[in-house]
Amino acid sequence: MYFHFAAGASSQAVILILDNSASMAATDEAPNRLEAAKAQARQLIDDLPDKARITVISANEGAQVWVASSQDRRQVHQAVRDIEIGAGNS
Repeated sequence: MYFHFAAGASSQAVILILDNSASMAATDEAPNRLEAAKAQARQLIDDLPDKARITVISANEGAQVWVASSQDRRQVHQAVRDIEIGAGNS
């Protein structure tokens, strides 16, 4: 499993950090590790309370913030979809 969830008392603020380093292209998870992690992230997003604020970050050679503290689920889902495998190692 390439996804770890740790909840605070209220789960009203969530930070998703997705590893998009080259190692996430490995196919030990179908179709690859990154897509498996993104599927789990999408499920977590759908399961959160409506008022939860979500930040999406990708981690590779550096970090990129895709969405910061948003309640807009469409925006958050789009950010997760847009993350692609990079060239570096995280």
